[in-house]
Amino acid sequence: MNREFHIMMLGVGNGFVKSTYHNNALLEVEGRRFLIDCGALAWHSLYELGLGFEDIDGIFITHLHYDHCGGLDEAALYGAYAAGRKMKLWLPAPLQHMLWEQHLRGTLENTAEGKTSLADYFDIQTVEEEELFWLTASSGAGVAGVVGEVSDGSSASSAGDADAGADAGADGTGGASATNATNGAGATSATSATSATNATNGAGVVNRAGNADGSFGAAADHPLLSMYWIQTHHVPSKFSCSLVINNRFFYSADMVADADLVSRLHEEGITDFYHDCSFDSSPVHASFQDLCQYPEAIRQHTYLMHYGEAPGVLGEEALCGMRLLKQHEWHLWRRGSKLEETTRE
Repeated sequence: MNREFHIMMLGVGNGFVKSTYHNNALLEVEGRRFLIDCGALAWHSLYELGLGFEDIDGIFITHLHYDHCGGLDEAALYGAYAAGRKMKLWLPAPLQHMLWEQHLRGTLENTAEGKTSLADYFDIQTVEEEELFWLTASSGAGVAGVVGEVSDGSSASSAGDADAGADAGADGTGGASATNATNGAGATSATSATSATNATNGAGVVNRAGNADGSFGAAADHPLLSMYWIQTHHVPSKFSCSLVINNRFFYSADMVADADLVSRLHEEGITDFYHDCSFDSSPVHASFQDLCQYPEAIRQHTYLMHYGEAPGVLGEEALCGMRLLKQHEWHLWRRGSKLEETTRE
């Protein structure tokens, strides 16, 4: 099943606007909270909500600009010296070494205490492009093979219901075999059990990074929310990616407009879009004018973020069917369809 989840924008600004903070998101599923990006103002925004480090179970980073990862220094230091625990950190594989070498090493390296790598501060899960993974509530994040490894030749976004597959591991039926096996939902994936084998479990998806018997017990809690990332265009020569959540929900992080991409995703079953937007001219962000050229069926389900301070003269009727997200406002989603829109204390 696809679990419902809440999402709140901790900020809808760009790197320079102070009033609406940095464009980072807070996810909540079954009482657990996770961040999409952790910019320099993320912890301040959380503080205004009455939340802090102890309330966050993990972070996913989309790229290495300070308004998206500038708060990781604080997370690392607080975790090591105040909380006594490592924050979970999901990283696209291309960022694994860059984050430490090019961003955090100068601040965090402490040879006197043996802290010489990113893994000394974070519980790291590295994820390849289009590889399904799950946000989890305890150490040992679940990962399930590359999206698109399907027995019936269907598209990447239809490679099984990720959360259904995630739940499957809990029944302990993911026994080992000598070969990769295709599950009932059509997706092929792997286990990280102690044996070097892959097998089909009873409900659909074989687990990778679960317990040795394929279950999600104390070593790796049951997964909560499925995701995969795809590389998108932002600053030339700099890595940046966007997320697909629950196989239905697109979160762009920072990117230029890409009508071909969003149209393809829409055809593959993505129903709703949280999209980077700039009302000013910018060569590295999606301009509002370009977004207005997206197909109407997509615009009607597009929610704008990263816009900074919205132009005062721009009324709802002028948004081409799109809507502005607001800072610190919860939205509740299930299976890609919005159930309700709430502002929650």
